[in-house]
Amino acid sequence: MSKLKKLSPGNPDDLRKLRQLGSQIQKCECDKQGRIQISQKLMNFAKLGERLALIGSGDFGQIMDADRWEAEKKLQEGSGDDFLDILG
Repeated sequence: MSKLKKLSPGNPDDLRKLRQLGSQIQKCECDKQGRIQISQKLMNFAKLGERLALIGSGDFGQIMDADRWEAEKKLQEGSGDDFLDILG
């Protein structure tokens, strides 16, 4: 179970954490070509550069800095782990 699911709005400390998380949420709308614009505040918060990568991660997606993603892929390639093992 994720930490987020364990938080209770009835607990003052948990409620503070939920408010902090909620304050980072920003509405994104698609333009006519289906693109979204990420605010500079979120770009800074996520440490995103000029090039981004959109990665499918099971039932959700991630946007991350493309250089960071490429570095992660290289680390994975050298680790000997076969990511396809999760499918079996």
